[in-house]
Amino acid sequence: MPSLTDLNGHHEDLVARVIAYARAAGWREVPMTYHDRDGGDALRLANDMTGIFFRTLPDLVLTNGRRALMVEVKTGVFKHANAASELFPIVMARDRWRVARIPTLYVYENPHFGVSAAWWGHEVFDDVPVTAIYMGTQRPEWREYMAWVRHWQSINLIPGDVPLKTIENRGSGDPYVVIPERVLRTLLPWHVVLGDALGR
Repeated sequence: MPSLTDLNGHHEDLVARVIAYARAAGWREVPMTYHDRDGGDALRLANDMTGIFFRTLPDLVLTNGRRALMVEVKTGVFKHANAASELFPIVMARDRWRVARIPTLYVYENPHFGVSAAWWGHEVFDDVPVTAIYMGTQRPEWREYMAWVRHWQSINLIPGDVPLKTIENRGSGDPYVVIPERVLRTLLPWHVVLGDALGR
């Protein structure tokens, strides 16, 4: 396993373990990430909603040839056990569920704090509460992103009572939510939820 301070290495390790777990149940994986594909470097820079849509697709689709399941893998190696997760993928997961009942499973692990958890993307805000939506102000698009958040609140993709906070940080500037440790500790370990979803 990679160093606990190596976020990318731990993410790749967890993706590999999710894939191995799925293969053991007779499922196969279809990678959905854009990073290593031709043009991925340009897509990473596209900040319009079409670019954001493709960047927010889950890491994997698992399939057994009869059913398919979208899976987003998240890791935390921070100084706290809270889970930070980008807002746009959550909104898209909620929309896919609302429109077509397409679920997205979030698999999360934080080795520093011994947290293993899973939740359904469409349950964020409702059954999986967050502390707030955090909006970084370092990107020139942040006001446009704020307008999108307000729009999604108006159509109930995001509940209107979720606190919205602007912050200055050195991160990507993408809006994100924080699922607190006290919530994560109530969730089942990811392998249990994934196993149920795959019929193990």
